Amino acid sequence: MSWDHLPEWLRPLAELAGSVEAEQLAHQTLALSRAVGDPWSEAQTLTELGGLALRQGQFAEAQRQLRESITVFKMLADDWSLARSLNRLGDAL
Repeated sequence: MSWDHLPEWLRPLAELAGSVEAEQLAHQTLALSRAVGDPWSEAQTLTELGGLALRQGQFAEAQRQLRESITVFKMLADDWSLARSLNRLGDAL
C-alpha cells in the first residue's frame, strides 16, 4: 500500500498500522502535538488514531477521535483534511 498521500512525518506510523506500537506512537504524537500547540498535527494524528480504531473494529472510539479531528480541521479551514476525516467518519458509522 502506498502512503504517498500522507505527510512524510506520518508515513512511518502508517506503515505500522494495526500494531500496538503504531497506537502507542500515535498517542505520543498526539500528546506532543498538544504540548507544543500544533492543532494541525493534533488533528492529523486524531484522524490516524480514528483510522487505527476503525481497522480494529472499535467504532465508537473511531467516531470520537474523528469527530474531534473534524472540529479542529473546521477551525483551521483545512478543507482537504476535513474531507478526509469526514470520509473516515462515514466508514465508522
